[in-house]
Amino acid sequence: MKKIDVFVCVCAECMLSGAMDLICGIESLKKVPKASPFTVKIIPTTPLDCHDHSACAPVIKVEDEVMENATTQNVMAKILAHTDNM
Repeated sequence: MKKIDVFVCVCAECMLSGAMDLICGIESLKKVPKASPFTVKIIPTTPLDCHDHSACAPVIKVEDEVMENATTQNVMAKILAHTDNM
């Protein structure tokens, strides 16, 4: 079973810009039936690769790909794209 690491920046700027909503959305993937070929591990961290968090928050990293101005929709799409590569 493949484990996908998702790093979520939890600095103040990212938290105010929706990082908690992203975490909740990612957590919902854990409710996918156990027959799923992947697991998602959420790793809160700070800071992620972004020089000005006021301009790029929230910031996450799925495996090695940093995403700025992340939304639940594009984060979920990125995670599912990683499952296609298994």
